[in-house]
Amino acid sequence: MSLRIEEKLRIEKKNLYILRKWLSLKNFKKLYPKRIVTSLYFDNQDLQMYHDSIEGIVPRKKIRIRYYNNVLDKIYLEKKINSIEGRFKVSNKISKIKMNQYCKKG
Repeated sequence: MSLRIEEKLRIEKKNLYILRKWLSLKNFKKLYPKRIVTSLYFDNQDLQMYHDSIEGIVPRKKIRIRYYNNVLDKIYLEKKINSIEGRFKVSNKISKIKMNQYCKKG
C-alpha cells in the first residue's frame, strides 16, 4: 500500500496558462500521456461508499476496476482508502475473466 498525497484545486479557465507556465518553470512533467480512463465502481445497495465520499467521512474507501484506452489485458482492481493517517491505494492486475466475474457478482 502506498501513501498518496494529493490536493485538488479549482482553477478558472482564464488562469490555466499561468498555472502551466508556473509548472513548467518548476520543472513539472506530465506523468502520463492523454488517455481514456474507464472506471467501474463497486458499492453496497445503500451506496454507502458513494455517500461517505460525498460527505467527506473519514475513514472511507472506494473499490473499483480501472483500465486505460480500452486495453483489456491491463485491468486493475483498486482499493483507495482515506484515513486520518493519509490516503492509500492498493492496485492489483486482474484478468478480463476475473473482471467479468466481479461485475456479475459484485
